Amino acid sequence: MRILVIGASGATALPALHLLPHTITTSSPAMSDLIAIDPGSFEIAVVDATSDLAIAPIISTRLKTAGFDGPTIVVLTDGGFSVAQESWNVADFVSANAQPAEIDARLRLAYARAPQPRQPDVAGPVRDTSAREPITRHGKLTVNHDNFTVTVGNRNVSLTYREFELLYHLVTHPNRAFTRAQLVTHVWGEAYLGGTRTVDVHVRRLRAKLGPEFAHAISTVRSVGYMFSSDEPVAQPSDLD
Repeated sequence: MRILVIGASGATALPALHLLPHTITTSSPAMSDLIAIDPGSFEIAVVDATSDLAIAPIISTRLKTAGFDGPTIVVLTDGGFSVAQESWNVADFVSANAQPAEIDARLRLAYARAPQPRQPDVAGPVRDTSAREPITRHGKLTVNHDNFTVTVGNRNVSLTYREFELLYHLVTHPNRAFTRAQLVTHVWGEAYLGGTRTVDVHVRRLRAKLGPEFAHAISTVRSVGYMFSSDEPVAQPSDLD
């Protein structure tokens, strides 16, 4: 299992975790560091709240903003269990002194109980989008293909050409999953010789530039790729008259 451990003390917050056959990555609690990590690269997040209980709900929210929709387990001191709250929106709690067998069981059960990601429509062959309306809106997000501008409310978002084309393609196909290979073909072209991981890099940059309000909208679809998640139809100019 691939586990991301978040906290100032790193993986040492749960010493027995090292005795288990899992792949462990560490991160600081900073939002900039969490956004820089591909949410599809780990399956469970473990948050070290042994020295700061207030960080648990904050990190839970930041993970969702960064696009992670898997389970989160919080590490507490024995005294911390008395103040643990359901409102923290985490899957489970574990003592920093827990033994390997208990930790492994909690990890497996949290992962098994986690809601499975919805099965989106996986995109077929990429088609030409030149006939689409040039302006696409999603709430406060406006993407204008005529002048290659993106705004979130009154804030202009500065994007590179590839970042813009990637965002435009995803926004104009809401709730539709694309593989990395499909995105490379559409945005970079069939002649592109680089690897598909460039998509991950550009998605991380897009999330950081769009900010917390829309970073989560570019969802990682496990074992597929990415999609722009929209609970409402994306409004085109003709819908706004």
